[in-house]
Amino acid sequence: MVYLDSRDYYNIFYQGEIIEMMYKDRAKSYKAGRDIVAFVESPVDNFQVFYKGSFMELENFEPKAYKTGDGFVAYIDSNDYLKVYDGNDEVVTVSFDAPDMFVVEDELLIYTVQNYFKVYWNGQSYTLDSYIPDNYVYDGSVIAWENEQGNLNIFDRGQTGIISYEKLTSLSCHGTTVFFSYGVKSHDIYWNGNVYAGE
Repeated sequence: MVYLDSRDYYNIFYQGEIIEMMYKDRAKSYKAGRDIVAFVESPVDNFQVFYKGSFMELENFEPKAYKTGDGFVAYIDSNDYLKVYDGNDEVVTVSFDAPDMFVVEDELLIYTVQNYFKVYWNGQSYTLDSYIPDNYVYDGSVIAWENEQGNLNIFDRGQTGIISYEKLTSLSCHGTTVFFSYGVKSHDIYWNGNVYAGE
């Protein structure tokens, strides 16, 4: 947790300890995730992280965009490369092509590059589809999306597959559970590699 104290300093409260981050007037931006805080500090505009008790400079410039998740930060550098720092003492270049979009949620970095729908999870990139879906949901470590043929696909902790061939009427995701409806009041639930028929 990041908070501003009475002296106008931003502090990090981490595992029962208060750690001074920077003076308010030097804070250009910051974003907090689980076990990680990423920030840009003026006037140098270097990009830094606080991760599990330690500070580290990732870049000596301000990124074009950055987002934090569960124990990692994803950002676009000055060359338009998509990069990730996930606590392994080095920055990983996920894509040398500028992403059209990127979203960070919990353990997932979802991004699109040159009409490919992709995810970075647990230190690895996966190409999910050669089509960018209009309808997709995500949470935790799960992504569900309708492909170009209208089939419901799943990414679940590194595994992919089709979980329904029906024309969907609704789709939602909470944690690692996906709820979807089709037809006339038909509902199914995906969880942990299995599809369960609803009422």
